[in-house]
Amino acid sequence: TSFYTGAYYRNTSGVIEHISEVNGSGITTVYPYNLAIRHSSGLESNLSVDPFKWWTLSGDINLFRSIVSGDYNGELLKSDDYSWHSRMNSMMKFKYDLDVQTTFFYRAPQKTTQGERKEFYMLNMAVSKDILGKNGTLTFNIRDILNSRKFRFILDKENIYSENEFVWASRTISLSFIYRINQMKKSNNPRRTNEFGNAEEPVM
Repeated sequence: TSFYTGAYYRNTSGVIEHISEVNGSGITTVYPYNLAIRHSSGLESNLSVDPFKWWTLSGDINLFRSIVSGDYNGELLKSDDYSWHSRMNSMMKFKYDLDVQTTFFYRAPQKTTQGERKEFYMLNMAVSKDILGKNGTLTFNIRDILNSRKFRFILDKENIYSENEFVWASRTISLSFIYRINQMKKSNNPRRTNEFGNAEEPVM
């Protein structure tokens, strides 16, 4: 079992803010600008434990306060909010070189400089089997089991209010095969976080 916790403070300049403007015809245009400064402080912890030799559980949680401020054409953009996000990972290794990995990510709602970003969560699962004398690996993957991979936000300004939802491709199921020539299989490390919940998250 391993456990870590720590406090942090981050000061970031040039933060991208998406500016929404409405013209006389009622058309809303969104522009990305590097104009804001973000001050973030919080606590983060991660835990990894092996309940059994064949099962490893790991997870992390981040509780933070985020203060964002910027100026756009004389308009002050500012938000000050508390939020959190978490990730959990389960790796099960069974007989006959069969592995099952499950990953869940959750991000709580958070206020933005122009409204609110709604909660976001996603569940992935992969089942892999070594074959051909461990030279090959067959993997069955289900991405977004709950079909919840949606980015939802509220735009709330003086001249416009809208509720928005952006949806990536719906749940995907894939079957892949890898054959290694003169290479050893790289061991899976459930303590490492993958791109899930980072690269998948939009910057809006």
